[in-house]
Amino acid sequence: MITRLIAIVILITSSALCQHFEVVSVKPSAPGDPGMYVEWPPGRLSLRNVNLRHAIKVAFLLDDYRIAGGPKWLDDDGFDIEGKTAEAATADQKRAMLQAVLADRFHLQSHRETRMVAGYAVVIAKSGPKLPKPEHPERQSASGWGPTIANGRNQTMEGFAQTLSASLQRPVVDETGIKDRFDFNLRWDAMVAPPVAGAEPGASVFAALQEQLGLKLEARHMPVEILVIDRAEKPSAN
Repeated sequence: MITRLIAIVILITSSALCQHFEVVSVKPSAPGDPGMYVEWPPGRLSLRNVNLRHAIKVAFLLDDYRIAGGPKWLDDDGFDIEGKTAEAATADQKRAMLQAVLADRFHLQSHRETRMVAGYAVVIAKSGPKLPKPEHPERQSASGWGPTIANGRNQTMEGFAQTLSASLQRPVVDETGIKDRFDFNLRWDAMVAPPVAGAEPGASVFAALQEQLGLKLEARHMPVEILVIDRAEKPSAN
């Protein structure tokens, strides 16, 4: 019984220690520093020229549409955040450490609530699905995305919806009923504007989806858990 209690105490202590960086630096980014960078090498987490919104996205693994509230400078001011960890620290542990930095240095306070958010459902188009079979079905599924691109290898329809959601920065759900895995390499010409109730979607992603994959996006409003920022302050110098 004593041995078991000691093991539990060690486990709790180890878990608590993993919630903070061994060494951390937070400072404003150099003026004119182009782009934002996030690196996850062993023993370190490095964020360069990231605004507070992006730091929150990394720390809580959220998309833009799932963050609400915050100060006026949320998207403007850039910061460099460097944290040293144990070599074996996982990505989840590093995210927890970054959350602690945001609370300690930015005085971030937030709560979660469910809100109705405009998004999309993926359905089958009248022409029928045109989903290429996986070229390498033995390989692990993978996906990539950007403002005008979504691609995947050996993916499920649920995975496709998640990838498209990351590209469009809107919630996307699967309503096709398709169970087969497939490859996709979707391209379109312009970013999608947020859907407007009663308006016909005109962005080229809708046409590309039907032409390339035989699928269709339909506007939906759906409940989504949102992180609401109640308070945040600019960090003090190291």
